Amino acid sequence: MGNTVGRMKGFNSLPPLFRVPLKFGLVASVLSVAIMIVLFYTGRHPSLVPPYLDSRILIFLIFIYFAIREFKEFYNNRYLHFWQGLIIGVTVYLAVGIAGGLFIYIFGKLETTFVAEYINMAREGVMAAKEELINGPQ
Repeated sequence: MGNTVGRMKGFNSLPPLFRVPLKFGLVASVLSVAIMIVLFYTGRHPSLVPPYLDSRILIFLIFIYFAIREFKEFYNNRYLHFWQGLIIGVTVYLAVGIAGGLFIYIFGKLETTFVAEYINMAREGVMAAKEELINGPQ
C-alpha cells in the first residue's frame, strides 16, 4: 500500500513552504481582526488610523519573522534561500490581507454603521483639513 492511501488531503498535504506561512498568516489575521473590532467599538474607526500608526505593520513583521524562522529551523535544515523567504513573506501577507478583507466585507454587511461611520468620519477629516488641502501646508 502506498503512503497516500487513507491520507487526508488538505492543509496537511501542502508543502511546508506554504503550510507554515498559511498557519502564521491565519493566526495573524485573527489578531488583526480582533484589533479592528476593538478599534471600531471604542470609537476609532480602523480604516482611519494613519498608516504609520497602523498596528498591522507590527503584526506583519512579527508573524513573517516567525514563519521564516519555523520553516528554516524545522523544515529546511537551518538553511534558507532568498526566494523561500520571499515566498513565505508574501504568503503570510496575502493570508492576512485576504482574511482581513473578507472580515471587513462581512462585518460591513452585518454592522450597517461600519461603512456609514467611515464615510462620515472621513468627510469630517477632509472638511477639517480643507484649507490645508487646497492651499498646501503653511
